[in-house]
Amino acid sequence: DNKRSIYIGPSTRVAIGTPLYRQIIIHELGHVIHGPSGAPRCPSYDTLLASAQADEDTLTSYSKDSIDEAFSELVSYYVLRDVSEQPTKYQDLKWGNINPFATGKYPQHLALAEKIFNNSGCP
Repeated sequence: DNKRSIYIGPSTRVAIGTPLYRQIIIHELGHVIHGPSGAPRCPSYDTLLASAQADEDTLTSYSKDSIDEAFSELVSYYVLRDVSEQPTKYQDLKWGNINPFATGKYPQHLALAEKIFNNSGCP
């Protein structure tokens, strides 16, 4: 079954329209783009992302959780390049008041995001 649901429940007390709200929504859509945990739609994206993380480190602190979370963080900060890194359960922001892509330290992550969003298909 290819159906995915996004739940943002009452425990997510975030004001609509704020940068954190926008980041959460796009992050969750990143999970839909990626596909089910352990069975991604494009396994080579996971391979490319793992390689980028090995060479460049993780994009955010939250990216350390899993390849699924790393993919969704990649999607959210690529789409929302006007949004700085947002607080997560870790509360130790890696970049603070800057979008991770604005640091210029993630060329492999950026190339992967561009591949995903330029409809170049699954390599």
